[in-house]
Amino acid sequence: MVCPDLHVALVAFPTQGHLNPGLRLGKDLAGLAVDVTFCTFLYGQKRMAQTDSLKTAQCGVSMVGFSDIFDDGYAEDGDPLDIYISHTRAVGDQVLRKMILRGAETGEPVTCLIWDVFIPFAADVAEEFNIPCAVLWQSGTGLDAYYFIQNGRERALVTSQEPEFNLKLPGVPLLRCRDIPSFLFGSCDHCSHFNLVVPLFKNLIEAFSTDSRVLVNCFDDLDVEPVNALSGMDTMLCVGPLLPCGHPGAPIDSNLCGDILQNCTNSMVEWSCRPDSSVVYISFGSLVCVPQDQMEEIAHALVKSRIPFLWVIRSNCDMRVERRHLGDGFRDANSKRGMLVAWCGQADVLNHPSIGCFVTHCGWNSTAESLCGGVPVVNQPHWGEQCTNGRQVEDSFKTGVRMQALSEDGVVSNEELGECVDLNTAGKKGEEMRKMASKWKESASRTISPGGKSLENFEKVVKLLMKEKDG
Repeated sequence: MVCPDLHVALVAFPTQGHLNPGLRLGKDLAGLAVDVTFCTFLYGQKRMAQTDSLKTAQCGVSMVGFSDIFDDGYAEDGDPLDIYISHTRAVGDQVLRKMILRGAETGEPVTCLIWDVFIPFAADVAEEFNIPCAVLWQSGTGLDAYYFIQNGRERALVTSQEPEFNLKLPGVPLLRCRDIPSFLFGSCDHCSHFNLVVPLFKNLIEAFSTDSRVLVNCFDDLDVEPVNALSGMDTMLCVGPLLPCGHPGAPIDSNLCGDILQNCTNSMVEWSCRPDSSVVYISFGSLVCVPQDQMEEIAHALVKSRIPFLWVIRSNCDMRVERRHLGDGFRDANSKRGMLVAWCGQADVLNHPSIGCFVTHCGWNSTAESLCGGVPVVNQPHWGEQCTNGRQVEDSFKTGVRMQALSEDGVVSNEELGECVDLNTAGKKGEEMRKMASKWKESASRTISPGGKSLENFEKVVKLLMKEKDG
């Protein structure tokens, strides 16, 4: 299939979890001779340029950056999500309009606009110019939860954090209070997010009621129940997993990894020589800020476990931790059997045979990459859909365990972390989780191979775009 007359504009939020799937989708479209323009904020574009991780010209993708008035980064004491939503619409939609008008003037009109849910103005711009559009969503379960809550199936949004609160939605396991996406709480640590983010999801609901498509970065076998619950909505298509490596087990595409932090993977030779399934990999993504006391608990657990480890401690301001505070015992353990890095190519790491366990915040990209790498996880969700993903990993995917915080500040003890890692790496329970992780890896590979459902859905999307262009 070759589609040289299509021009797709992809608009992505400038964080790792949104850039990577969007770039992957863009390259896949470009592989069909589709003209692809990838749009994100200058902040994200600059960070990718600094890490030399994005060579879009070699992938058939052109890049457009637009100002969000924080082009050099956000203040250390600011909340990037709050600041972004409060300030970017006026600038962002102007840039999109100019890009669309310029394309029309030069004979390269935009024929489709694909946006992620944190780019609310893109759908309005598409409607203004009568351009077909689609929203790119993360997980099927998160989509299901937001859709049914916002669509009135559960009319009262959660306004408290009572531990005994349970919520049952179509296609989703029974959600306890701690499993519900934190953005849906009106009174919690993220109440400002509630006021800002919840209105954004109304665009998603409207997309279901129009001809707009909803593309989900999951696959049918993985999220079968939430997908079935939404099966009456013909506009939804699962096109995942959208991975930096393109295919489970393959190396990361060096032209299209889109890292916003400097990648240290090439220097990690020592840990990669470890025996199969012997290394614990620890990373909490590009946004989560882990407090000092939690860092110390992790360090104590690693000292006591005597297990080889690879730990990502970001060097940017989000991770305000001084490594010298981690103690002499940890420094000794680190020199003998561990490695600290500021960032790494996670898909490559999780596909390496040395990795036996992944301690994660359960962001959807990390969750999908663990499944596609066949690696069981120990999860510690912090906010947003991470909470729901953690529930899925433990009870639906059966590839991990969730740590329990005993203190009110949410800090997990070193004993709890040690027990969860042991459960994950040893004994019958660990063996069962590894088998399930391998099963999902095989399923992910099938779905994006010839004859696979996600590949069929991707081709269906392209055919629909061609039909809309010609119609």
